[in-house]
Amino acid sequence: MKTIAVVITTYNRISLLKGLIESIREQTVQDFQIIVVNNASIDGTEEWLKKQSDVITITQENCGGAGGFFTGMKHAAENGYQYCWLMDDDVFCYTNALEELMKINDLNIIDFGYVCSKVIGIDNEPMNVPTVDTRPSVSGYPNWLAEIEHDLIRVLSATFVSILIPMKNITELGLPYKEFIIWGDDIEYTTRISNKKISFLAFNSVVVHRREQQYYLEFEKEMDPARLNKYFYMFRNELFTVFKHGTVLQRIKHIFMYILRFLKILLRFDFRRLYILIKSLFASFVFFPKIYYPKKMSTGMI
Repeated sequence: MKTIAVVITTYNRISLLKGLIESIREQTVQDFQIIVVNNASIDGTEEWLKKQSDVITITQENCGGAGGFFTGMKHAAENGYQYCWLMDDDVFCYTNALEELMKINDLNIIDFGYVCSKVIGIDNEPMNVPTVDTRPSVSGYPNWLAEIEHDLIRVLSATFVSILIPMKNITELGLPYKEFIIWGDDIEYTTRISNKKISFLAFNSVVVHRREQQYYLEFEKEMDPARLNKYFYMFRNELFTVFKHGTVLQRIKHIFMYILRFLKILLRFDFRRLYILIKSLFASFVFFPKIYYPKKMSTGMI
């Protein structure tokens, strides 16, 4: 049995997936099993995966990235792996990316939440930057650089672009919300973990995010009609997350920014974007997903 489950979610990006898997095969640490959750791709992904003897493939209907990671992490937790290394199918890993993540085990850090990689774009610009943990220590000063001599910085949330999670945290705190579909499932999940345990960014673990849009995504500037509709999930999931995990001040700030965005779009008479905002707001009032736990360690669901 391998120690690490490398969990990848994919949908119709066979070329990028091939590059990712090749970069994983070249890692300096080889104690892993690749697990690919195929969200019903129709571009030849399933046929190619069947030929890969070192890859476990789980094919399911398209449940979005959130549903894919839910399935992959559940499988990993129920099959005895000690860690999950999660990533999207459009990532490319430096050869020492996993080794640098695993170095956290050499330090005297008891029961950490997760450690994520530094993410850059194809032009070496930063992408998917995690939120730094600026909470005060017992002295009253922010403690985010306490492990900086080990090339680690404390963070509060991160994306699933490249993140290593001890399996016990998944069994203790549950799986991501599959109902999120896309966008925000990783932020909610990493926030859920870091609220309980200190978590980190490892400077020397580097991956490239080869996403088609290399720029920061903005609702007001989105030109792709198909992607525009998906912002519904982003706003609904953000509202859920901030009211579940945020402070009163964070909730007030989020509501203020939501109203400000609404007014700006209203003044532009952009009724399509207005509809998406209103729809997400009303959807958030009835959105109450459950936390599910892996069966092997399960006490049910809450």
